[in-house]
Amino acid sequence: MVKHLAEDKGLAAGSVRNIYDVTAALFAAAVEDRALAVSPCKKIRLPRGADSEVDVPTVEERSSGCAGRWTSAGGPW
Repeated sequence: MVKHLAEDKGLAAGSVRNIYDVTAALFAAAVEDRALAVSPCKKIRLPRGADSEVDVPTVEERSSGCAGRWTSAGGPW
């Protein structure tokens, strides 16, 4: 599943990790409820995300308007 999401679907490492976390929690609940003997979510190698820097605007950029790049909410969204 992890390989399919990362390679075939082209999802980012963080998205794959989020999906894995939910799936692992579901299987853990099934084990706790004794619906499964063990979770298949053990020893799964998740893709590593690229370390990227966050582009934070300076005070000057924020106050100058930045030609619509940054909204009043504080980000490019």
